[in-house]
Amino acid sequence: MLKINEINIYRIGSYMIMDNSGDELIDMVKKNMENNTLLVFLFHGVGGGHNINVSLAAHRQLLYFLKQNEKDIWTAPLIEISEYILNKGH
Repeated sequence: MLKINEINIYRIGSYMIMDNSGDELIDMVKKNMENNTLLVFLFHGVGGGHNINVSLAAHRQLLYFLKQNEKDIWTAPLIEISEYILNKGH
């Protein structure tokens, strides 16, 4: 887990999500919240039919948690985060 000023935008790591439960995803978010670090989930689909997949129920549970905690969690496209790092993070 890297702080924002320690991130190399050309080597941003991610967690491959393969049928993880909503609770597992939320636990990952909470751990990163405690450490104030960037978390990137990698999945190609929601609800099936993809090699890297998260269930619809787990995805909904994660989104609900993120919405409930939006004042404490910055959720944004990776391009926006990368631009922030390049312009303000260092």
